[in-house]
Parts: sequence; structure tokens; C-alpha cells
Amino acid sequence: MTRGGSGSGTNRSGAYIHAYPTGADCNSPSNEIVLGPTQSNGVVQYPGLPFGDYELCADWRSGSSYWKTSSSTTIQNRVATGATTQTRLSISNSSANGRCEDPSPPPPEDGV
Repeated sequence: MTRGGSGSGTNRSGAYIHAYPTGADCNSPSNEIVLGPTQSNGVVQYPGLPFGDYELCADWRSGSSYWKTSSSTTIQNRVATGATTQTRLSISNSSANGRCEDPSPPPPEDGV
């Protein structure tokens, strides 16, 4: 389903793909689903995501630096058996820009 590519178009092995569910029912302490590292071909081996809408992010680490990229649109899984197309996330390695983080964390339980 998902690739972690580099800016030059090659596949990025070892990039971690993070999925963040969106919608009203996504108010658990951590919405993040980590799909695991990409293989040598840049694809996540077991990308299964439950039915729903997701924002995707991929990050890759070299030494103490991290590079990341996020999906520009919400990914919709509307097929019971899972999506059949791949989503390509291209990770640039020109300048480190941090790690993936939940783009819309839920409010604290006490409302503060």
C-alpha cells in the first residue's frame, strides 16, 4: 500500500510509515498506527488498515537526523479487503525536517 521513497525517486528501505485515523470517533490517547518499516523495495510488508480515513506520514532516520513527509490528501480505505493501490510518499534527504507526529492530537481528558 505505501512506499517511503526518496526525493530522487528511489525506494527508501527502513522508512517508518505512520497512519493517523481522522474523524469524530478518533479520540483515543494516541491515534497513531505504525505500519512498520519499509522493505528494500520501499513497500510496507503488511500495510493493513481498518476501514476509515487516514492521514499518512513517513519518516526515515540517519544518525541523529530525521526526514519526514506527509500525505497531501486524506487516504480513504473503503474496501473491506483493503486498498489495492499503492500510495507513494516521497521522502527528501536534502534537509532533516523532523519526525512524524499526530497532526490532530485529541484534547486532554480534563479539557485543559
